[in-house]
Amino acid sequence: MAVFSLPDSVCAEAPVILDGTGSFGGSSYYVEICPIGVDCNTYGWSSWIPGQPGAINLRDYYDFTVTEQYNIKLAMSNSCAPWDEKTQVLTIIQAPVVTFDQISPLSICSPTTINAQITGASSSTTIQWSVIRGGSETPLPDTTASLTLDPAGGNIDGRYRVIVTDSSGCSAEASIEVAC
Repeated sequence: MAVFSLPDSVCAEAPVILDGTGSFGGSSYYVEICPIGVDCNTYGWSSWIPGQPGAINLRDYYDFTVTEQYNIKLAMSNSCAPWDEKTQVLTIIQAPVVTFDQISPLSICSPTTINAQITGASSSTTIQWSVIRGGSETPLPDTTASLTLDPAGGNIDGRYRVIVTDSSGCSAEASIEVAC
């Protein structure tokens, strides 16, 4: 019986784990990946994989395109049973991209704002800043794309990291080295 778990959607660059450990009765299995709307016989990837299906990262076999939808099929057969297959749709979601409008390392000795440029994210994002000094990371209270640093308020030296997570759960991060 062909049984597998696969998320309905994954973020760009995230592993695409097909877990077929619930399948049984087959001596080998067949996996097919095909973009929706195209002929799977001429465009797509498929392969026989010997043995019982386990958890495999489909990115090891196929180069998924962002914002594309795919039919993922798992089929099994053995000498005593007919084909059994299951198909599921998988959507690849665009993950946000974070860059800075300044170049690292950034040397500042007066109040300066670091601006994180966020693209590709859904309209609802969560932003978390932190500073890394001496191998220790400290969260900062700022939750906007801009972080203002003022050397008059104390030591600003360190690596500043921003993590952006969108409403789909996709995230990206960037960091910039700052010194006075």
